[in-house]
Amino acid sequence: MSRIALLAVGASVVAGAVGCSAAGQPAAQKDKNSVYIGAMFDLTGPFAPVGAAERQAFALAVAQAERDTGIRLRTRVEDSRTSPDTAVKITREYLRDKVSAIVGPTPTQLCDPAHRLSDAARTPMFCITPFPESTTPSLFLVDAPRVTLVGDVPAQFMQKRGWRRVACVYTADAGGKGYADAISRAAPRYGLEVVASESFQQGETDLTAQLTKVRAAKPDVVYSCSSGANLIAVLKGMAQLRMPQPVFAGHASVNYDLAHLAASNLPEGGVYSDASPVLIPDQVPSGMAGAAKAKQFVDAYAKANGGRRPDTVGGYVADTVALIAQAAKAAGSGDAKSIARRIERTCGYEGVLGRYCFSPDDHRGLAGESSMIVRWTPTGGFRLTEVLSSQKTPAPSPSAG
Repeated sequence: MSRIALLAVGASVVAGAVGCSAAGQPAAQKDKNSVYIGAMFDLTGPFAPVGAAERQAFALAVAQAERDTGIRLRTRVEDSRTSPDTAVKITREYLRDKVSAIVGPTPTQLCDPAHRLSDAARTPMFCITPFPESTTPSLFLVDAPRVTLVGDVPAQFMQKRGWRRVACVYTADAGGKGYADAISRAAPRYGLEVVASESFQQGETDLTAQLTKVRAAKPDVVYSCSSGANLIAVLKGMAQLRMPQPVFAGHASVNYDLAHLAASNLPEGGVYSDASPVLIPDQVPSGMAGAAKAKQFVDAYAKANGGRRPDTVGGYVADTVALIAQAAKAAGSGDAKSIARRIERTCGYEGVLGRYCFSPDDHRGLAGESSMIVRWTPTGGFRLTEVLSSQKTPAPSPSAG
């Protein structure tokens, strides 16, 4: 095994303008065996709250990965600004700088054009999103497939609750349309019917027109098919129209900041969502994959951030960095292609979100062993409600009531 060059004294996260080499070192002078991770998060723009949490988790994860592997990681962070053009520009810069791997971007509309460039260069990229329909030679994901995560999981829970009539309120962007498509495809398999599907623009706050149509369709449950703070607009609109139906919150809206904002507008039927071990580390059933590491990560994150708790997206970043570092150590090299091959051979690794198993034909590593469903509380927290076992064939739908 070749020796991995140690390029930095400790973990260093360098945030600079796009176009500047990390730590000012020209790409031509970099040792081919150095381990250099380029990251991009949305530090400004609509996804800025998510990006800020990702950056904090990244710094913590790099330090932890160095302790776990004994190697040093050279890192750089850029602001992708929730802009596809910026994400492409950053990706090109990282590829010119010969990074070992790229972490991010997060929104689907940024991942799609960025990973095409990393594919051409055979440089592994971990997008922090479940929405690409399929992976590619250099695109890796630390989440379940889109249809499973935002289609089958909520549909299975709705089926168990006897909620057959589903309304989807989605943002008119790639992410929102991904949610809407996933639940439409999953619903028939669970005996559900999508009775209304209404769209709105990212950041729109008055959804009276859309929700009036939803109310007229008489759904049993409303699925907020959106990311981030768009959920708050849905909840406020339902409260104004006195809609009591339960709401299932989109996967990318589940965090403590939004839970506090939503607390005053929870519908009578409640708000539910899937949850990771990172979100509720003290409620994870004993023996569930990821439980112990999630607790350690949450405690370390809170200590480093004044008691602030991480969200699931922080877990994605933490596991991504750990997987890259473990692969680099096994390869004995910072070469991008060597790291990609080692990631493909990783199976059985347990991270903070669960157990991972990759292969050359499967770049979605997280094994969907079970899903936890939480109910949002009036105090801005989450209470474990149900654990859904992974099932390949949906059971017959129960009677409503």
